[in-house]
Amino acid sequence: MMMLTLESAKALHYAVSLPRTLCLWTPSEAASEHSSRIWNLICSSMESAQNKRM
Repeated sequence: MMMLTLESAKALHYAVSLPRTLCLWTPSEAASEHSSRIWNLICSSMESAQNKRM
């Protein structure tokens, strides 16, 4: 385990929560079948990458 300073912990939290927020907020223009498939792919790959890191 790495020791995290408060600043890097904040930065890490921000970096982790930002993609999740983007995944929850899918623009309505992009809500078509094709775009949502892409969003789901991006989000699931991000989720799995985060799970591996933790």
